[in-house]
Amino acid sequence: MGGKSVRRFTKTEKMQLIERFEIHLNNRRNMLINQTKNSPADIENKLRRRLDRVLRKLWDVKMKDVLDLEREQKVNIVSLIKDVEEYKKLSRDGSGNV
Repeated sequence: MGGKSVRRFTKTEKMQLIERFEIHLNNRRNMLINQTKNSPADIENKLRRRLDRVLRKLWDVKMKDVLDLEREQKVNIVSLIKDVEEYKKLSRDGSGNV
């Protein structure tokens, strides 16, 4: 059957190969454990950076109010906070008209 011969490992070579794989396995396992330990902190940092990009005035504005306002009128980003506050005030008063 043709030219390829299968290389046979000695017992010593097999043991060395197994040791290298176990070392690699342990290194990989430790790296993954460290990543999972750091993951919550990384996610928290990412969320904090995103939050820092949001204007402080918009922190108290609820998405529901923005969507309701958007259905009623064309939203202008410059006057969004004022418009949402007026919309909430009018909807609390029960007038329903914006």
